[in-house]
Amino acid sequence: MAVVPETFISGFDREYQKSLMNRKIIGLLDRGVTVVTPTRNLARCLEFAHSRSRLDRGDSSWPSADIRDWSSWCLRNWDELQARSGEYPVVLSSQQEHSLWLQLVRESPVADGLLQVHATARQVLHAYQACKSWQIPVFPDAVYLHEDARQFRRWVRAYESMLAKNGWVDRASLPDHLARRMAAQATGAAADIAFYGFDRFTPQQRNLLGLSAANVLELGHEVRNQRVLLEVASDPRAEIRQAANWARQCLERDPGCRIGIVIANLARDRQRVDNIFARELALRQFITSDDDSLPYSISQGRPLVDYPLVRSAVHILSLMQPELQLDQLSLLLRSDFIRGYAQEQNQRARLDAELHANGEMRFDLSRLIWLMQNRYAEIPCPQLLQCLQALQEFLRQLPSRLRPGEWVIRFAGLFQVMGWPGEQSLDSHEYQTLQAWKKALDDMAGLDLVINQMDRAAACTRLSGSRPG
Repeated sequence: MAVVPETFISGFDREYQKSLMNRKIIGLLDRGVTVVTPTRNLARCLEFAHSRSRLDRGDSSWPSADIRDWSSWCLRNWDELQARSGEYPVVLSSQQEHSLWLQLVRESPVADGLLQVHATARQVLHAYQACKSWQIPVFPDAVYLHEDARQFRRWVRAYESMLAKNGWVDRASLPDHLARRMAAQATGAAADIAFYGFDRFTPQQRNLLGLSAANVLELGHEVRNQRVLLEVASDPRAEIRQAANWARQCLERDPGCRIGIVIANLARDRQRVDNIFARELALRQFITSDDDSLPYSISQGRPLVDYPLVRSAVHILSLMQPELQLDQLSLLLRSDFIRGYAQEQNQRARLDAELHANGEMRFDLSRLIWLMQNRYAEIPCPQLLQCLQALQEFLRQLPSRLRPGEWVIRFAGLFQVMGWPGEQSLDSHEYQTLQAWKKALDDMAGLDLVINQMDRAAACTRLSGSRPG
């Protein structure tokens, strides 16, 4: 987790440009040198530093700095080489790659013995990526292997056979394909490239850089944090609390400092981390702006379903189930992202209370419509009732299995029936969330390349687990 105080905005350039290394990077960017970083977060950090530097110099406009993370830099060079050759093999997205691995694992003879097929597919994917990065052969035939290793080799061979058969290129192998094309065409990347922030280059990266015709500059790290202090905590919660307390003390001593905290299993403990740091850092003396933003940020994105706008969309998708749980229905009734909420919010709240008092815990759509028309007719919600009736007709015509892209089209029709995302104007955060949700839908439509058909539950599950891009 990266913990960044609110004073980051005002103090970033002062702190960041103190060092000779960072002044050098900004100078390279001013001259149009391409800077490549290992991660997107570091690329964004450099973009901000360069923009802040130009503003401090009084510039009102300037050419965009050419800053790329490793993956996007490889993709750009691949596109340029393909444009010269006129050949355009498909480069799979990360979602497409994961879907292929999931399909191979799910259809293998050992699938019935796996506790978590999705987790296994992710682990196999990560192991394969590590093998490609470090140029480790996936077990020659003459080597003795235990059953897990043999199964991994079977999956890898099936995966690579599928790539070769369809002419696809995956992200793990892209640097190798790029290196071969560079060698064959005797051409490299554009001149003047600086690589910054890499702890060490993998053999795969070294091979690609060795074939590049560019003037490559490797920028190392500055020597920092030579004094290490070890503290012991009684449990994970206490450990997080100590880290937050330490960050607060650092800010009290130097409000302009930048602090980074790395936390194991952040995905599992994210809510706990957020709660503890909010209590320790979201104090008046640390908030220097007029908005309600917190004085820190967590680098790992939350699943889209954690955002209210998308959560309401997922609850609408739950209406496709044969039965709807009362708690799901309650959230729908109280959602301001469904048509007519502003006019009917009081009636919908009364209807929600009556349904809870009634004691029924599960409803199918027909039962809910009957209750609204008969037992609770004195609580009129005509717009909601119209939405549910249109939805009932919509679902009658919905096939049980479709291609991913076809599911995306059906989902769009479902949201239109329910009037999502409502009549109110979206604020900035909601608008950005909506764009991320549309990107998730586009990514799902792209799975048509690797998936034939999927059922409703699989389609909904895939969207529910999406993260911002």
